[in-house]
Amino acid sequence: MKWIRGSVMAGSVLAAFLVPDAARACGGFFCNRSAPVDQSAEEILFDVDDDAGTVTMNVKITYQGPSSDFAWVVPVPEDPNLEVGSNALFTTLSSLQTQWSLNEDSGSCDGFYAYSSYTESSSSSAGGVSVVSSGVVGPYETVVLQATDSTELIGWLQGAGFDLPSTLDQALAPYVAQGQYFVALRLAKDRNAGDLQPLALTWHGSGMSIPVQLTSLSATPDMGLRVYVLGDDRAVPESYLHLVLNELAVDWWSRGSNLDQVVSLAVDEGGGQGFYTEYAGPTDGLDQQLWQSQWASLPAQVASEPDASSVLEDVFDAGLAFDADMQSTLADAFGLSAQPGSDFDLIDAFQCSLGYYYYGSDSCAQMATLSYDPAALADDLQTRVIEPRQRLSLRLRQAAKITRLVSSLSPAEMTVDPTFAFNPDLPDVSNLRQATESFDCDGADEDPYDAHRTLTLSDGRSVLLPSYRWLDDHRMTTIAWLQQEGLTEPANKRIEQTGPTGLPVVLQDNTSLLETQVSTPILEDTAKGCGCSTSDPRVGLLAVGLLGLGLRRRRATTSA
Repeated sequence: MKWIRGSVMAGSVLAAFLVPDAARACGGFFCNRSAPVDQSAEEILFDVDDDAGTVTMNVKITYQGPSSDFAWVVPVPEDPNLEVGSNALFTTLSSLQTQWSLNEDSGSCDGFYAYSSYTESSSSSAGGVSVVSSGVVGPYETVVLQATDSTELIGWLQGAGFDLPSTLDQALAPYVAQGQYFVALRLAKDRNAGDLQPLALTWHGSGMSIPVQLTSLSATPDMGLRVYVLGDDRAVPESYLHLVLNELAVDWWSRGSNLDQVVSLAVDEGGGQGFYTEYAGPTDGLDQQLWQSQWASLPAQVASEPDASSVLEDVFDAGLAFDADMQSTLADAFGLSAQPGSDFDLIDAFQCSLGYYYYGSDSCAQMATLSYDPAALADDLQTRVIEPRQRLSLRLRQAAKITRLVSSLSPAEMTVDPTFAFNPDLPDVSNLRQATESFDCDGADEDPYDAHRTLTLSDGRSVLLPSYRWLDDHRMTTIAWLQQEGLTEPANKRIEQTGPTGLPVVLQDNTSLLETQVSTPILEDTAKGCGCSTSDPRVGLLAVGLLGLGLRRRRATTSA
């Protein structure tokens, strides 16, 4: 099997290596050294269990390409316990993202419209590299290594088929010097890339950090990072800054669809190293989204079924999400592709079993040829779907709070590893942000489409906006008009330093500047009645300047 380089993720220290070609994508920070692949935000959940004295890191692994080309390497503080994670966990946690709610006030206007099969093995060594243990965890073959020299570690990995750059030596050296363990994994011979599942790594300790310095050699610009922290208190960034956004920069009219871009700009203003808190609060109800007790009987139920159609009906009737973990488990059992497009795939089989296709038709003829091993399928369902959901649901129920933090990273900014701490002194952060849009009509018979509008934010700021008719006439959106008027910058309301105790230390406070920007209406007074009829609603473009501390757009002035 050819092992290739790929991505960097999190732990106390965590790195993963994949090398896709231009047509593939990998999940993780460290991708193709010659042609980095654009990726969506990486997702990590740190679970700190004070009673057990452990940290568990759940990492979502994303990869597209031949299964023979997949491999992953993760540095951790000690020889970890490895378990299969759950894609459903990250789907559940996505509900914590910020909800941007714009309330409309028509005023006087008329008619408004883990299972683990991980096993210890005796240590063996080759030069300065020791094989600590090996085993099988879900779809992965794993090996845990230690090294006394980063050059020898790279040599061992390259000898195993990893395509690693020689320049990685310096980046690995600090982690080798700390005595870190390196978990290497690849797909088992009978697995394919569709079998990839999140991985859970547990070790003793309490520290949480992401080794982004390893990724600086070949990371994509402005890569999103989404970090969840589960524990007894709210979590905050410790080595990075904390960002409080200027909510006027957010596109309320598209439910905050530009949040990633706003966060990226806010991180720029913070010198390239900062996190924004989307949510910090109770875990109430999350466990129930992830797990329901009636699902425990599903493996035994499908083991007793006479055919594939009955199995698929059982899965459907159970109401268990047909997510990536379930799809790969069933696809493997029946020898079908989980990806639509083949002559007869897993989706076709579901359609046939549920009667959406006529069972006797040519499209469903292959249902009769599907065979499976009932005991093996029951075991796979238990280990790859049921047990991970049960285990993670229990932790969500036991932990008092969960925090969702987001950031954006580029190679030049990866000079410090972000670390996180719990701060019991800070309040919760709701993921519901609200603003009000009122229509300034002179009378009930005025058309709100022609009315000036006023947007009022939760911090009390109000800004007068042109009518929708004027925007349509000028082929412009509201957020584009705000950007044109210079009202969306700076992207931060405050830049703060947070730590394990006390209130944040404010390093830059843009509150007065932001209030000044909206204190004078910038629509001309010549508009009659309720309409924005003026050809140019501006009295001038307000100049926007950021305050000191050298925090303005470090990204734009730092060479990669």
